[in-house]
Amino acid sequence: MARNGLAEVLSGLHPTITWDNGCLDLMIGLQGRVSGSTSLVLSPSPFGHRPRFVIDSMPAPVHRQPMLTYPALAWSDRPALPSDARANHELIGATRARLLADLHDSPRTTGELGERHRLSIGTVSYHLGILHRAGLLTRTRVGRSVRYEQTPHAAVLLDVDRRGSSN
Repeated sequence: MARNGLAEVLSGLHPTITWDNGCLDLMIGLQGRVSGSTSLVLSPSPFGHRPRFVIDSMPAPVHRQPMLTYPALAWSDRPALPSDARANHELIGATRARLLADLHDSPRTTGELGERHRLSIGTVSYHLGILHRAGLLTRTRVGRSVRYEQTPHAAVLLDVDRRGSSN
């Protein structure tokens, strides 16, 4: 904050948070204004992937400060969306595109993908299930583990993006 200022710190928390002309803007689909408050509690949270803004709308003897919770993992530390998945993330979603692209070189388990992408095993399993039903992944049991890998359909889908074509 000393080097780059408050705007840079707040904007670095998440892509939906910006600081403009002394106002904190959250792109969350709702509009509103909090007036009469000059403070904000910033609270990192390990339990979400999106920021949450909490205000106390009930009159109370003691006024509580507005609070912004944001992902504890800095947005810039998240695994980057590979260039071959950028167009696909609009079609299948950013998380599924990342997971699918990560399976291009070797099969992985849900645990491995969860660690690599900082997602819960349940979240990874949900997305892999959708990709599997769509015919983009195969799964193979190896002992007690299930390994996922791309099908030829997924490889073709990702290869189309690498060549810069949308056909």
